[in-house]
Amino acid sequence: MRFPAQRHPVLKTGSVMLLSLGLTVLPAMDVLAADPFADVKWTTVAHATLDEKDDATLCLFNPDAGVKTKVSGGVATVVGTSEVDGFVATGIWRPIGGDDRTLVEVAVDFKVGDTQAASVVLRLPSSAGLWCMVYYGGYYAHPVHFAVPFTVKHFKEPSFKFGDETRVFHSMRMVLNRATMELSYFADDVLLSVVQFETQVEPINFIQANVETFGGRGMPVDASFDNLRVRVAGPRQPVKRST
Repeated sequence: MRFPAQRHPVLKTGSVMLLSLGLTVLPAMDVLAADPFADVKWTTVAHATLDEKDDATLCLFNPDAGVKTKVSGGVATVVGTSEVDGFVATGIWRPIGGDDRTLVEVAVDFKVGDTQAASVVLRLPSSAGLWCMVYYGGYYAHPVHFAVPFTVKHFKEPSFKFGDETRVFHSMRMVLNRATMELSYFADDVLLSVVQFETQVEPINFIQANVETFGGRGMPVDASFDNLRVRVAGPRQPVKRST
């Protein structure tokens, strides 16, 4: 199990920036915000440390014959050259339980290779649609897959990155606050974006980390994952799972 470096960089402001890989254009916010969840006492409900190959709750998926996912040396690696024309996702996932609290945090640590040409995605389905956070030469909140109305309350320039993602593990994490119905996106402890849903989000069932290729056959893939995890905090909420 590895732990990401923690940074507090100074970010410059901008006038008009893209929120995600989509076409949403919004005015940029100004100062670097402190992590509002820094002092929360979390309870872990799922944690794939990848220190053991026989973790029965961890699933590897390899839909691309040219790209393999394996667990070795305390990390999961996704390495190869795509043999698929079009979009394909390769990676790891695991089911979770116990998500019925006010706060839920989902996260994964990752590192990319020098030849990385695909996007690394922290992804999971919910009653509000897909939560996606992407690293593709920079960190992106990616709200285009939400299935309910939402409002963007805060975001930063999506080209932000630490610059050493090929050498050091960093975290992508998302925190849902059911009391305010806000989903916050972080790179390590740097707050990047906040969106607010107009409906309550039901408990989530699993968490997934992917490497997604979309440029077709011959695209090189090289990424490592660690600490795929879910934590909760706060009072229990009267949310019910869909039947």
